[in-house]
Amino acid sequence: MSGRSVDVVLLWLVPGLFVAVSAALPAATDAGGAHPSWWWVVFPALLLAGGASLYRVSTRRRPDPILLPVAAVLSAVGLVVIARLDPALLRNPDVPDDLLLRHLVSVGLGVAVACGTPLVLRLWADPLGRYKYTWLVVGVGLLALTLVFGQEIRGARLWLRLGPVQVQPSELIRITLAVFLAGYLADRRDLVSSDLRIGPIRLPPLPYLVPLALAALGSVSLLVLQNDLGTALLLFAITLTMLYVATGQPRYVAIGMATFASTAWFASASVSRLGIRAQNWLDPWVDPIGSGFQQVQAEYALAAGGVLGVGLGRGAPDRIPDVHTDFVLAAVGEELGLAGTIAVVGLLLLYCWRGLVIAMQAPNGAERFLAAGLATSVAIQTLLIAGGVARLLPLTGLTLPFVSYGGTAMLANFLVTGMLLTISTAAPRSSAPRRR
Repeated sequence: MSGRSVDVVLLWLVPGLFVAVSAALPAATDAGGAHPSWWWVVFPALLLAGGASLYRVSTRRRPDPILLPVAAVLSAVGLVVIARLDPALLRNPDVPDDLLLRHLVSVGLGVAVACGTPLVLRLWADPLGRYKYTWLVVGVGLLALTLVFGQEIRGARLWLRLGPVQVQPSELIRITLAVFLAGYLADRRDLVSSDLRIGPIRLPPLPYLVPLALAALGSVSLLVLQNDLGTALLLFAITLTMLYVATGQPRYVAIGMATFASTAWFASASVSRLGIRAQNWLDPWVDPIGSGFQQVQAEYALAAGGVLGVGLGRGAPDRIPDVHTDFVLAAVGEELGLAGTIAVVGLLLLYCWRGLVIAMQAPNGAERFLAAGLATSVAIQTLLIAGGVARLLPLTGLTLPFVSYGGTAMLANFLVTGMLLTISTAAPRSSAPRRR
């Protein structure tokens, strides 16, 4: 079987069969039969996987062979989980009636974004490096617009409503900031890595670090004002990671971690929302039917799932508030067990590993730093979510990439995939010596 045939199998058959088997399992058990929404999700999933496979085999310069298949399988898992939750969550008046349909549209648009991004970025010469300040201004401008005109829900002003469409610009700031940092660090890598000497004293190159600090702190400050503390933490981690990758100096990481620890301690003592999250992390049973209810129900779900899970459609994950967004991993843990949870987290780590491989093979510094920053953003997001659900870390309010419900988050994750695919096609290919 040729390499392209293997790609078609990975992209089409594996996600499609997973969705089809998952839809058939409830009907074959005593779970009360499959809800109709489980069945009409199969055909669109096959179409999406087939479209991705056609893109993969039709490109002349073949992109990374693993990245898109992993994203397709994770999206299939998300479709199955949302289809399972759709009939149960419809009893919640805060959940839209067309939950599954919206998720299907988001995944379909995301696949189109991932396949179209390499084509669009090739229309301009070095669009990621030459327009780094434009990317930053667009990202910060969207955050500022959200702060002024955004819709506030549950104390957080995160959404902009454009007619019937509601978007969350904070999901895009991690991409625009990563593009700016990659271009800036590539242009001034030697200067940022050097030291300023005043007599016997050696200081970091503050004049060249100030633009980085202003960009990162400005974005983080806007997110804090919007009460989106999880994304603010994610941006802070991305900035530290990219700075370390560019300079190789651990002092920046040490200074950043010390700053984060002191800021987190002060914020948890002064901001009531952070104090509640810290308390739920340490002991949610202080208020098990109030502020700790979500965490307690998630722990019940994980405990009920055991190693192999109770089976699709046989659990009660709808008892967890916001299970389709913040706690989708708890739903996976209850019905697919520890094995399913490890499989999902393992696929996300495989995605991040391929992103780092693409970074190491990138032809220039800007693309290398950008690929590392994008892959690291997915890795950190996965770590924060998995740690929050398992109560190893405080909750951050982030979503699980490719699996959780959320249109803007889905599009942002597929945009990351498209950028990584673009960088992988520009990477030099190793070739064996020809035989005469």
